[in-house]
Amino acid sequence: MPDDTALPDSTSLPLSRLTTDSYTLTTAPCIIRAADYRVLLNSQTLKADTEQLRLKMQSELNDEMAARRKNAEEELACARTQILLETRQHCREVITQLDAEITALICHTIHILLEDAPVQTRLRAALRGGLSRTNPQFSLTLTVHPDQADFLHQWLTAEETIPLPEDIFVDTDNSLLSGDCLIRQGRQVIHATLDNQLTVLKLILPA
Repeated sequence: MPDDTALPDSTSLPLSRLTTDSYTLTTAPCIIRAADYRVLLNSQTLKADTEQLRLKMQSELNDEMAARRKNAEEELACARTQILLETRQHCREVITQLDAEITALICHTIHILLEDAPVQTRLRAALRGGLSRTNPQFSLTLTVHPDQADFLHQWLTAEETIPLPEDIFVDTDNSLLSGDCLIRQGRQVIHATLDNQLTVLKLILPA
């Protein structure tokens, strides 16, 4: 006999009781309520939107980090350039100061050496250096300290290493230091003195 207690394959409800919130699709084991289905769809959409938003935020974050990195690199490059310029300027100042100190030391040393050198040796060097800048075709006048007049005449008589004019006049001046000499030729006046030699030396050394 058929079993009257068996459940039917489907359940029918009055039309008034069929709502979108609760109804059965089948009597199969997998039964999904309509509301749950909407929630599932909304959840999947939310996940997709969330992933899209995450990717967008990640992209914006990457762009911002790249921009900040670029700005930092540019600022670092500017800072390095500024530091390099300041370092170069400092080195120039130090070198200039060292040049001045070295020049002063050399001149001071030469001054001491020349002062300690025999007067005749200094005068001989001054004459040779000064006369090398004159024209042997024209007469000139040599002025020295009175104590050096005799030595000057002797030197002019014996000198053969440089060409000398035929007419050379010797004069004396008490204001000159022993070993100094003034050479006049026309309008040209050559100060073959110790101070002048040191001044010329100071101008030459930095070059």
